[in-house]
Amino acid sequence: MTSANNSIPALLPRGRGHQFLLYGDSCSGVPGALHEKTFASVNAVAQRLSPQPEFVLFPGDEIIGLTPDPDALRAQWRYWLDTEMAWLDRAVIPMWHTTGNHTTYDLMSEAVFRAVLELPKNGPAGTGGPLLLRAARRPPDGVRQHALERPGR
Repeated sequence: MTSANNSIPALLPRGRGHQFLLYGDSCSGVPGALHEKTFASVNAVAQRLSPQPEFVLFPGDEIIGLTPDPDALRAQWRYWLDTEMAWLDRAVIPMWHTTGNHTTYDLMSEAVFRAVLELPKNGPAGTGGPLLLRAARRPPDGVRQHALERPGR
């Protein structure tokens, strides 16, 4: 962390509540790639928050992903976790993740997501782990896109 004289006052809950950090969509994980510098700037600000958050929520797209190569995908996660997020002591400040279209786009990427984040195998019977929901590019047959297909349009 940084020195106290370089800190940024964090927003705190009024009364009961939790103080946390929510950010996402970094689409990073590749050394020297476009988003690495931007994400480093955001992390530099997050490190200066005082007090530090109780926990971090990252709602998807931590990495650029979108590769058919599981080794390349694991390498992106390792770089993101071990280098880009090295500032965060996850033993002290837990970080919670959700899936995103860059991180869980097929069965292979779902398996990598489960393994890299060490998710518990506590999902529905027969799934081999937690139930992961992917954003669908189009709804399944028979399901209307509510906002696009309202009656009378």
